[in-house]
Amino acid sequence: MKRIAVIGAGWAGLTAALRLQAAGHAVTVYERAPTHGKDFQGAGGRASTAYAAGEKAPFTLDNGQHVLLGAYSETFKLLHTLGADKDAAFLRLPAAWHVAGGLQMTLPAWGDSVDPNGFWAASPLKQLPLAVALLRAAPLRLWPALLLAALRIQLCKPLPAETVSAWLGRLRFPVLFNTQLWSPLCFATLNTSPQKASATVFARVIRDGLLAGSFNAAMLVPRIDLGAVLPAKALQQLEKGGATLCMGHSVTQIEPTATGIKIHSKDHVTVFDNVVCATTAKDAARILPADLISPALHGMAQQAPEPICTIHLNVGAFSTVSSNSAAAILLQAVTILPEPDAIENPICNAVVIDRAYLDRTQAGWLTVVLSCSQAALKYSHPDLISHALERLRTCFPALPLPADCEGVVIHAKQATFACEAGLMRPSAQTADPRIVLAGDYVAGPYPATIEGAVRSGIAAAAGLQRSLYMKRPG
Repeated sequence: MKRIAVIGAGWAGLTAALRLQAAGHAVTVYERAPTHGKDFQGAGGRASTAYAAGEKAPFTLDNGQHVLLGAYSETFKLLHTLGADKDAAFLRLPAAWHVAGGLQMTLPAWGDSVDPNGFWAASPLKQLPLAVALLRAAPLRLWPALLLAALRIQLCKPLPAETVSAWLGRLRFPVLFNTQLWSPLCFATLNTSPQKASATVFARVIRDGLLAGSFNAAMLVPRIDLGAVLPAKALQQLEKGGATLCMGHSVTQIEPTATGIKIHSKDHVTVFDNVVCATTAKDAARILPADLISPALHGMAQQAPEPICTIHLNVGAFSTVSSNSAAAILLQAVTILPEPDAIENPICNAVVIDRAYLDRTQAGWLTVVLSCSQAALKYSHPDLISHALERLRTCFPALPLPADCEGVVIHAKQATFACEAGLMRPSAQTADPRIVLAGDYVAGPYPATIEGAVRSGIAAAAGLQRSLYMKRPG
């Protein structure tokens, strides 16, 4: 049994900690964010509780609105091991793409009913739902161009350091699909503009989602805050298994020595055999010794973060459509807003969620999510609420939206990294085999997503296990 410190109680760190504890090691978790109560509100990193019910809204609010894909297999495996009820925690929506006043595309339901772990997942048939959906959404005159473009997705692999825009140019999809499908999808999944985003990472997202059948492409929208789904359950399980939880403790230095690794925290120094550094890239570069900071880690630490803005609007409980929820306002639970005409409009790269579909008690609330929300940073919260209402009036002119309303704005200014073409992401392994990195920024197939964080935690724990009995430096 080894003494292992996990620095950071985000989804990557908690995944690694659970894996290492299950392997029989003594785990200590450090988390600088103060946590409150038995539910450990404050832990969770990328997906954590921002406000408890009654603080800002009648329901609990995350630090941002998250949407998961059916392809996020490792995330759902983790939640299952913690006893989370996926059906209760998430609204599962068929793979669909609805643009207000524009493209309406739904993958056929028969693709969703096939076992994703069986023959379907291993055969070219899994790509049929997307092809059918594309053809259904387009006028007949575009069918030849669409079929050729769909074929090019398979044949024209992204070039090294190629941007999404450049790759789409080679695929030659009709303009409608570039502007109303691929570009919004790039913003939503990579939180990076197509002109800068990595085509390699974007192609992987498409391959594992839309091109992997309707089951993997389905969207799962949390009904409750994700801070209650994973972080609280994970910390409770770790504590029950004997782990030491140092919540509200900021690590100031990781100091490798010949006899162990010293973790400096406040006025305390504790020695461990191994360390998982599951912080942000910036914090990892701050607390690691200089000789363990690779050029890739240094570059990630210097990169300007990408913000995400979430605007919750209480527009009033009124019903205008027939749906699964009698109080639904919009025709769809998730709708993409077309880009505004005005360049300076802060409500851009936007997705709107009708919360009545998630929970009837949240009827009357709409959530607007802005990816790459730099344009919104210079606006006050009241101004963003006003602009969001005005944008909704433009996109849904038939809705009896109020002149103004109460709302909550959560602007995560350092939400993610820009997943740019040619970006060098650091390896999980450092020059010292006793210390590994974890986090969604670490080298992996996905952008800054929950699935990317979970997979990095799994990889960190596995890498540490492999190196536990290697000869120590010095």
